[in-house]
Amino acid sequence: MIEKKTQVTKAMRHVEGKWALLSVGNRSAIGVLICLVALLPRILHLDVFTAPDEQLIWRASNEFSMALVQGDLADTMTLFYPGVTLMWIETLAATGKYLWNILAGSNSVAWATVLGADMSLAMLAEKRLVLGLVHVALIVVMWRWLDKLLGQRLALLAGLLIALDPFLLAESRVMRAEALNAEFISLTVVGLLIYINQMRRRFLLLSGVFAGLAMLTKMSSLFLAPFVAFVLVTYFCIKRYRQQLGRPFWQVLPVYVQWSVAAFTTFVGLWPAFWLQPIGTLQTLWAYVLRVGGEGFGGSGVFFLGQIQPDDPGPWFYPVALLFRVGPLVLPGILLFLLFLIGSRANLVRNSDKLWPSNVAINLGVLSAFVVSYIAFMSIVALKFDRYLLPVFPSLDVIAAVGMGCLWIYLARPAWLKNHVLGSVSPVLLVLVVQGLICLREHPYYYTYYNPLFGGTRSAVQYIRVGYTEGFDIVGRYIASLPDSERLRVASAKSRDLQYYFQGESIPLDNLDGRWIQADYVFIYISQLQRGKHDPEILEYLARREPKLVVRLGGVEYGKLYPGPAAQNYSSYKLEGRGTLYGYTLEASQLSAGQTLTTAVYFRNEGQLPSDRFYVRLIDSDAYVWAEAVVLPRPGFEDAFRTREAIVEGEATLPLPVGMPPGQYVLKMGYEDAQTGQPIGEFVLPADADDVSVTLPSVFPPLGDIHPPLPLNIVLQDELSLMGYGLDTDRVMPGDVIWLTLYWQALVDVSHDYVIGLQLLDETGAEVTYWLGRPVRSSYPTDQWQAQQVMQDPWQLIMPPDLPSGRYSLVLSVYDAPTAKLVATTVLQELWLTRDE
Repeated sequence: MIEKKTQVTKAMRHVEGKWALLSVGNRSAIGVLICLVALLPRILHLDVFTAPDEQLIWRASNEFSMALVQGDLADTMTLFYPGVTLMWIETLAATGKYLWNILAGSNSVAWATVLGADMSLAMLAEKRLVLGLVHVALIVVMWRWLDKLLGQRLALLAGLLIALDPFLLAESRVMRAEALNAEFISLTVVGLLIYINQMRRRFLLLSGVFAGLAMLTKMSSLFLAPFVAFVLVTYFCIKRYRQQLGRPFWQVLPVYVQWSVAAFTTFVGLWPAFWLQPIGTLQTLWAYVLRVGGEGFGGSGVFFLGQIQPDDPGPWFYPVALLFRVGPLVLPGILLFLLFLIGSRANLVRNSDKLWPSNVAINLGVLSAFVVSYIAFMSIVALKFDRYLLPVFPSLDVIAAVGMGCLWIYLARPAWLKNHVLGSVSPVLLVLVVQGLICLREHPYYYTYYNPLFGGTRSAVQYIRVGYTEGFDIVGRYIASLPDSERLRVASAKSRDLQYYFQGESIPLDNLDGRWIQADYVFIYISQLQRGKHDPEILEYLARREPKLVVRLGGVEYGKLYPGPAAQNYSSYKLEGRGTLYGYTLEASQLSAGQTLTTAVYFRNEGQLPSDRFYVRLIDSDAYVWAEAVVLPRPGFEDAFRTREAIVEGEATLPLPVGMPPGQYVLKMGYEDAQTGQPIGEFVLPADADDVSVTLPSVFPPLGDIHPPLPLNIVLQDELSLMGYGLDTDRVMPGDVIWLTLYWQALVDVSHDYVIGLQLLDETGAEVTYWLGRPVRSSYPTDQWQAQQVMQDPWQLIMPPDLPSGRYSLVLSVYDAPTAKLVATTVLQELWLTRDE
């Protein structure tokens, strides 16, 4: 037994000598290494993409800074969680930039300009850079403190793991509070452990200061207050048990009070809003905590274990998220530590004073207790995101570093490894190579990292939410490269995040109002698919199209860019039980008479019946229908046309009569019964997009090519021919409105101004009513007509309400307007008038 212990001691001393290459004399070099490893990935390519909430934080930061400049301290409460440290960092950075501009002679630069009123990627990169430098400084401080706690060798491993932690790195590159909160909390715990190990009061106070900073960053950091009390009570109880000291309570109380005073002083001293309105500020914070803790997502849904959870995903959310988010060396390192702690090699931990402090197991026990208790605490809160678990990641990295150190002590025992310098730096190289390669692979997003030990992104997408806004820049830059990109409209469920990458318009993608129907392109994103944020009908609609761009990250399709409907006009009017008209596109809004108007119609089937007729009409100011067509499904939409809640593309082709008078006409769409013609309902079209302008055709058809329903052959003074007429019906009731349409063609340029008279005569030949005027409702006199011109002339005939039943004759007469001379007369039609019984 003694011989075995001697061998272990020799092995540890050998490793100690090899690690001396990185010993006290090279501590500055180690610090530079930690700084560079943490710095480079946090400052490169910061203008690639935006993260959720950054626009909100940008606005809140500006409001905080302006409130300080203007002296409105009560208005410095701009975020509820509360994010004050983040606001201070950005304010101090803006102040430095402002002063630099003044020193550089730019006295005209306004404070608001320095802050950046409008969020741009270039200025966002500046703000991220400042935060990145703060993160690097905090990581270096954490390494130095771990050096005091664990020794130089393990501190180096832990510092590298923390600096290259993919998830911590991802949050360190964006303008959000999670990474700051994680670092402040970790420094709080490490500082407390240094105090416990070395009884240095300075670290107790610094622990309290960082706790106050953490609470100023995120209200979840209030967890530190009971946790620190628990650690102190436990420590003094153990100390009393071992050393037979006095009552632990009287030893814990003054220590905890000092820590609390440091935390409270920091919290109050750095929040101006608290100076003026302490009660109101606390009430606001408490209301926020209750709302977030109790309401969760408010029914917006979270994807977990392959299902959409409406609110709280449950207690297993964070453990599962943790497995996918930790670095690839963390779980193996923790497992190694546990094996060495409880196995036959436990003496390597208990007796290795030369390599690290003897109470390292106790320190790691505190870190483990923090990890477990913090996960349990956050699991109580209904609102859950994987990033809310970030404060436990540095502690896990530290535990993993110790496990890797244990392994290396064991592996360094063979004789073949003793004489190689490589043996002393292999753990460092392992961390740098493995974590470094992962960072290179995931750069610049890092959110795309998921633990390869559990299948990486391809596996994670089946269990937890994947995707924040990674890949939006790829889509945005593709759109920006297209011709006339500044005129393009793109629909996305995260339209604001997509807007930064191109000059066009970004439209929210939802089926509530259907505005997305105007989009030239539609972008579907993975996290929105997971959480059911995309309407199934929209997805079914897009499935009929080939995507223009597929964004792949980590071997997974993060998004697809589809060609959109690109509807010219937006409507969003619903006829209950029939359809919701989202939009339509007119092939042309100005045509010549005789041409064809093609209308693409985009609508949602709300339950239209097979007997319904979806029509498109072109009418004049008197509601006379000049052209009409039925909407038919486009190829591929035949089934959707008959499926309730399906989004349909239809088309209506309206041939314009060659005799259509020039002027403005109005487009109409609606439903009527196909059998009876009874109206069901009509959509309300946008007033600025329902006009169609009709002009005369450049070439008129020859005489004889016009075929009216009821032909005539009346020639007026060798210059104008009445070719025939059409009548809605020959059976009417009192008060009915019917339409008579006269078909004219000029034989030559017409020189006379004709007036048309219509009489309704009873069986005795007596006139019961009449209509008088020039053609086209007196708006287009015949002396303006050109040779060969065809004119379709509608007359609205309103039957008198008091007419008795019987047979009536409709007589047409033509007069020369200047002389009132009768030019021609004829009986057009007999009408039968009946009354309801």
